Amino acid sequence: MQFLQLFKRYLQRESHSWVKEDLISESQAESICQRYDINYHDTSQRSFGYYVLVTLGYLFIGLAMMTLIGENWDSIPRAVRLGGVIAVTLLINYFGYFHWTRNNTGASISLFFLGSIMFGASIMLIAQIYHLGEHYPDGILWWTLGVLPLAILLRSNVIMLLAMVLAFTWFFVETSLGYFPTWFPIFMAVLAWHLFYHKPNLILFLMLLAGSFLFVGYLHVWYTDKSYRLDPEIDIVFTGIALLVYYYALAHWMIHKGKGVFVNYGFVVQMLIVYGLILLLAIFSFKLPWRELINESLVYSKVTIALVMLILGSAIATAYAGSRSMTKITSTIGLSLVCMTGLFAMEFLEDRNLGVVFQVISNIALVATGVGLVVQGIRYGFSSYFYTGVFAILLTGLMRYIDLVGDYIGATVLFIIFAIILLGTARFWKNYLMQQGESK
Repeated sequence: MQFLQLFKRYLQRESHSWVKEDLISESQAESICQRYDINYHDTSQRSFGYYVLVTLGYLFIGLAMMTLIGENWDSIPRAVRLGGVIAVTLLINYFGYFHWTRNNTGASISLFFLGSIMFGASIMLIAQIYHLGEHYPDGILWWTLGVLPLAILLRSNVIMLLAMVLAFTWFFVETSLGYFPTWFPIFMAVLAWHLFYHKPNLILFLMLLAGSFLFVGYLHVWYTDKSYRLDPEIDIVFTGIALLVYYYALAHWMIHKGKGVFVNYGFVVQMLIVYGLILLLAIFSFKLPWRELINESLVYSKVTIALVMLILGSAIATAYAGSRSMTKITSTIGLSLVCMTGLFAMEFLEDRNLGVVFQVISNIALVATGVGLVVQGIRYGFSSYFYTGVFAILLTGLMRYIDLVGDYIGATVLFIIFAIILLGTARFWKNYLMQQGESK
């Protein structure tokens, strides 16, 4: 994803150079940029680094002011304290509005960002003046509620990022104290509206997925034991794995049915899920995790099984709606089966020796994942798929050499098996390239 963005910025700069050198006309440059979803006339990317540095500078100014005021807080008269924090906050936001009315967007966003930080500092300092600390998460909530409308009005990803950091902080603090985070789904809905109708952003999109992930897990805990706390029970682990499978299917849907940058986001989400899948399969390619899992039991088995099956069913339906390719649908079904295998193994099996059987299944699934990624990388020209698949295959071989094979004969057989897999994949690559050449 990062390389793609760098390529787009490079192509935009080069297209301007080609026009200046009379190599192509401006209309041709616009057509070339449009082909790659680039705005030829957009100059914001060329000054992006400058505004990042300015915003970070204002961030540290805000932190410095908070530190200085907090250190000398008790020695300042109450009226001066109250009037000072309000005046500074209003003054910074006024300068932000001043630049906004003169279409100096970058400077105004940076000043409003600093003003948002000072707004939060004002809330905390005023609460300290009047000892308003009965339920301190409310201060973070009011800070979020004050910043969020500003992010929407300005359509600023930077200020929206600040609002979401505050929203996540409030979520964890509120749930840790045993209170239901009523506002959190509203924050996620506003974030989704901002992304899909205003300004897409990869970091904010990943935060939306993470927030949905957290809230569904929290609802599971709240419905089962009414504790209002997000405790890491084993039930939540399987709910989380099922949600990751759903995100994998959603990424397929975005790639094939999405528009604009959301197609690229689909690739990013898909690769993140694939990395997580390889890590998970690598962990369960050993015998001990399966034995420990079989020895465990679900706390609320009926609710957990029903919820996991609902999420996995939705994942398969999403994969089918996003692409009629059997490869995509089969991979989603395979991940769903792996999740359900672990769930039923933990709930209904008691023989710990069966962990060896599931260990073998995990190793086969890991190798199959690697081969599938290599094939997909060759077929569609995605180098990330190809190298990730090769890594998964080699990782499996290394772990099995360490864990299962100790003598020379076993190591030889193992290396020959993986050599056959890699050489067979290379032959597939060669035949595929020859077929592509003949078709042309």
